[in-house]
Amino acid sequence: MCITFNIPSNVREKIAITICILNSLIALFGIALIGMAVYMKINIDSRMMLLDGYDTDVLPYFLLAVGIKVVILHIVTFKIVYDCSTSEMSGRCVNFLFLAVILSFILVWFLLAGGLMCFTHRSVIEESLQNGLGYVMKRYKTDMFVKVTLDKLQQEYHCCGSNGYSDWFDVNWVNEEFLNTKHPDIIRKLKGGLFYSDDVPYSCCDVTSPRPCVHHAVKDKSMHVHYGSVTLYQSGCSNVLMDFFENRILVPTGWSVISAFLLQFVTLVLMRYLQTSMADARDMEDPEGEGAGYCCPGCPCDCCSPGDPMKYVKPKRCSSDDIEDGKGGTAPEFDFEDSSGRDNSTDKNKEDKRNRRKDKKDKKGKDKKDKTRKDKSKER
Repeated sequence: MCITFNIPSNVREKIAITICILNSLIALFGIALIGMAVYMKINIDSRMMLLDGYDTDVLPYFLLAVGIKVVILHIVTFKIVYDCSTSEMSGRCVNFLFLAVILSFILVWFLLAGGLMCFTHRSVIEESLQNGLGYVMKRYKTDMFVKVTLDKLQQEYHCCGSNGYSDWFDVNWVNEEFLNTKHPDIIRKLKGGLFYSDDVPYSCCDVTSPRPCVHHAVKDKSMHVHYGSVTLYQSGCSNVLMDFFENRILVPTGWSVISAFLLQFVTLVLMRYLQTSMADARDMEDPEGEGAGYCCPGCPCDCCSPGDPMKYVKPKRCSSDDIEDGKGGTAPEFDFEDSSGRDNSTDKNKEDKRNRRKDKKDKKGKDKKDKTRKDKSKER
């Protein structure tokens, strides 16, 4: 990136075409990112009651905003770069291309932030699931919507409880109105008027078990002597849901955004080389000629060195009158650069470069005329 290349006009056209192709790919990714954000929002909202203390709008809306910016910016950039690919329009669109480079530079960091957010949100969602599931399980006996949601969740994801089926043993999930509170077995399991037992909801039953499901008195081995293992789902729902969020949403989206970041970075470098080469060719008053392309002016040496302050002054020899007066023949005086802040030596180098290009072009024209003249003489 710190290397300067002299890029001719035909190479600039190829770079512009390459940038147009990359812009099209990134714009398509922006559309896909908008779809990912909507999918993420729907899936998180459908399980919002299971997430405690988690703002479900942060990540989806951030990715949605980035996706919209990606689509708009790359459609506009495609138009600008496409116009710059023709030599007739190259001199007019340099300033617009520079603006596109600045906006692309800003967008690169938004993409990087979006990708990192996808990976760092895992711990946030995992903690929210742990707390949220524990709270929702306590509402199982009083809220019918919660009961139906939890039962569907355990059946769909083949899980039970938050960390395992034993979590239900510590939850008062059976409504005492449906129990005979005068029965001795029930009285033994009442604690402060609330019923606690080693039972779990029927939705914890493992449908793949060859034996009938036992979801009451799970810890009482005398109730199911011939059962070698429980007939319940072993995995906790927080772990299963976290795997779903991570493997189906966060990780694929994160790697997709990081890939787009790398692609956008390559596009940014190519755009910068194209813009600086076109600007240099324009300054040389030869838009179709070669132009120096770079990312950082003067890199890697000039931009890192403190610089020579004397390069802004030039020595001035004494006049003949001063020599006659005995003031010295060659003692230099210093004449500072003009008030516009331009470096005269740089202007001189550009002028020399323009003159060399003009001479080269005149020579080509002269050779072409001589060749035409010889061809006509041969025909005669």
